[in-house]
Amino acid sequence: MGRKTQIQPFMVIEDGDMSSGSHIESLPTHCKQTDVVQYVVNCEDGQATNGEITVEASFDGKSWFPLDFGALINLDGASGNHQIIIQQVSFSDIRLNYDKTNPAATGTFTAEIFCTTKGA
Repeated sequence: MGRKTQIQPFMVIEDGDMSSGSHIESLPTHCKQTDVVQYVVNCEDGQATNGEITVEASFDGKSWFPLDFGALINLDGASGNHQIIIQQVSFSDIRLNYDKTNPAATGTFTAEIFCTTKGA
């Protein structure tokens, strides 16, 4: 019988306030033995270009490196809903970061994670 590992969806950032502070970091999620990691990020009441989302991974839960998706993931009022799917997981831990890029940033956002395997 094939392996089946799944981490049910749960919030890693809830009511993240884009107007206060310059950095919000989610708690790390242990995703070893999964194949697919998915984040869903929703922004509400934002304005144009509030900040950037980055995803970091780790092999040991201590040293973190950014994952490169080939483009910036911006949170703003017009396109604040994003789905980030990683289909090959070669690390043990993952976390999400928000960095404010606009001093006048407003709004809130949430981030949810889901992890699963593809099959046998």
